[in-house]
Amino acid sequence: MLASGKEALWRNQHDYLSQNVLVAINLNRTFTYLLASFEGSIYDGKVLTKAKEGGSLPILDGCFYLRDAGYTNKTYLIVPYYSV
Repeated sequence: MLASGKEALWRNQHDYLSQNVLVAINLNRTFTYLLASFEGSIYDGKVLTKAKEGGSLPILDGCFYLRDAGYTNKTYLIVPYYSV
């Protein structure tokens, strides 16, 4: 079922209603950052760009964030190795 109007923005590529959420946690499993305000149809990279604007997402020298395949390679983002 294809949606129209504003509802369409909240549908992901599988046509499910969804929300794009960016979360950062530290090694103690404590939330250090949360951004949950984007439609499911928006690209992960745009969410990351918005999080970095204004310095709200801390990116410290020598530190890295684990990422999934939805993000492009950056000096502060690494993807865990997995075998197919």
